[in-house]
Amino acid sequence: MSQIDEEIRVATLGPVDGCKSTVVGGVIAALKGRAVGRFSQLSEVCDTLSYEVQHGVTWQVGHRYCETDDRRFQFFDDPGHLERFGVTVSGLKSSDLILYVCRVDKIEM
Repeated sequence: MSQIDEEIRVATLGPVDGCKSTVVGGVIAALKGRAVGRFSQLSEVCDTLSYEVQHGVTWQVGHRYCETDDRRFQFFDDPGHLERFGVTVSGLKSSDLILYVCRVDKIEM
C-alpha cells in the first residue's frame, strides 16, 4: 500500500449544462488510467441519484475520490442551477481549487 502524501480538494463551478460532471468523470478516468467509454457515461461517475441520471442534471453535490501513487483527490461536483446555489457554495467552501467549467459552444454568465 502506498503512502498518500497530499490530498487535493477540487470543486466545479459553472453554468447549467456546462458539462461539469462530464469533465470530472473524464479527469477521474484519466487519473485512474482507464479508457474513457461513452461520453454520456462520464457524467454518471458523479451524478448518482436516479433523478440526476434520468434528467441529466446535478442536484446535489457529488463527492468522488480518486488516488494516484502519492495524492488523493476529492472532487465536489456542484450544481449549476441558480436555485441550487446554496448547495453549490457548500462544495466550494471546503475546496483547495475551483475548476470553472463551461461549454465553449454555449457560454452563459
